[in-house]
Amino acid sequence: MKKGFTLVELLGVLVILGILGVVVSQLIIERVKENTRKTETLAKEVIISGARDYVSNNLDSFQYDINRVYCLSFDSLAATEYLDEDMVPKLKDLTYLKDYYVKVIYNGNNFGYEVVETCTAKWNRISISFFII
Repeated sequence: MKKGFTLVELLGVLVILGILGVVVSQLIIERVKENTRKTETLAKEVIISGARDYVSNNLDSFQYDINRVYCLSFDSLAATEYLDEDMVPKLKDLTYLKDYYVKVIYNGNNFGYEVVETCTAKWNRISISFFII
């Protein structure tokens, strides 16, 4: 009597391992995507925090017209003490955030903050390069 596995048994094991590999790899890919989204959200929160600090410490530079939009660039915030580039999480895919702006809107009661890709500038203040729309 020979001891060993038949071809059918080996193929069955390979099929099961293949199915497990596909399921596990999909779970890993989803986890990586979820962590990237969380890191991106954290990076945006850090940038907004720097903008919020800048605005709160320089209120005299902002006019309180309702719905007036101010845009602060990442580079201009990084040039101040309000945002250090090392504070922003490092991910190869997040380098695009340096090209974004923090859109600041005064709604009559307080300022709202949002990270946006483009900002049309009508006025440029040289010291921090923030724009009012």
